[in-house]
Amino acid sequence: MTTTELNRSGTLYGIGVGPGDPELITLKAHRIIHCVPVVSYLANADGYSLARDIARESLGSGEQTQVEVPVTMLMCKDRAIANRAYDSAADSIRSYLDQGMNVAFLCEGDPLLFGSFAYILDRLENSYTVEVVPGITSISAAASAAGRAFGRLAENITILSGRHGDERILEVIISTENVAIMKPGVQRPRILRLLQEAGRLQDACYLEHVSQSEQKIVHDVSTLEIEPGPYFSIFLAIALYYSYNGLIAFPWYNTTAIFFFLLNILFLFVNKDSNGNLRNILGVSAILTLFGIFSKTDVGLAHFFIIFLYFLYSYRKNIQEILSFFILPIILISILIFKIISYLGDPER
Repeated sequence: MTTTELNRSGTLYGIGVGPGDPELITLKAHRIIHCVPVVSYLANADGYSLARDIARESLGSGEQTQVEVPVTMLMCKDRAIANRAYDSAADSIRSYLDQGMNVAFLCEGDPLLFGSFAYILDRLENSYTVEVVPGITSISAAASAAGRAFGRLAENITILSGRHGDERILEVIISTENVAIMKPGVQRPRILRLLQEAGRLQDACYLEHVSQSEQKIVHDVSTLEIEPGPYFSIFLAIALYYSYNGLIAFPWYNTTAIFFFLLNILFLFVNKDSNGNLRNILGVSAILTLFGIFSKTDVGLAHFFIIFLYFLYSYRKNIQEILSFFILPIILISILIFKIISYLGDPER
């Protein structure tokens, strides 16, 4: 298409209408939907379109006739069927663009984040002027609905399709602090099993039909039925443990706790011939660190108390026994180093 022809053609708008609540449509999306002469959207076999339903208050008011172009999309795994539907939709949209009419293609969530508009864009972007209007994603809406911060400081975020195989999903949920598993649907029992295998059931929450009237939130996914769920659903595995108050921590393990646990074992070995009181103190400290490792609980402050008891007990002994506790200064210096490293690595300091 020549530049002159391009200028005479209409503009194709990819409009994100958000996750479901009509009040989450952006002002720009509302304005364009209201003004364009042609609106297109995906619809099921019965003619119902969620995207159109979300945008119903934004459609033309009747001052001018607004043409609607529904694209029937069957829910099936056969991509050949889907591609034929998109080919047909692109042809229909093209006929209006060639007449100089602007067309808005409505898409749930964001048009280009697992959005159906991406397939229309593939077919028309080289021939027409295209403008994409972003929408609020189901991921951000789900985190808001669940009241969970989805990413802090230097934490990573991964968006994952529930269609991946077990190995890939397990790899991601083990290695990434915050994971959104999109549209698990019939894969819900398998995703639950993988979350359990990764030890992340307590980190996860599950939502269906986010921001819609039938919204469902399950904070404890261990109570979720082991059966397929609806297409519009999402799992969020969110790091419950993060860097704060100058202490370094990670979602799968607490390096501070592991560090102290190893020191406690060394203490027990060095002082294996000491009386029971000292070994009891060290034993309590070792148990505390193990609790911190497996429960993702910060044990840094608790260890200040343990070290204080340790110092008091040491001070009661003669100088030779006090010198046997040479590792105590190393502990205090190590705590200071941990705090300094954490402070320097904090992007919000």
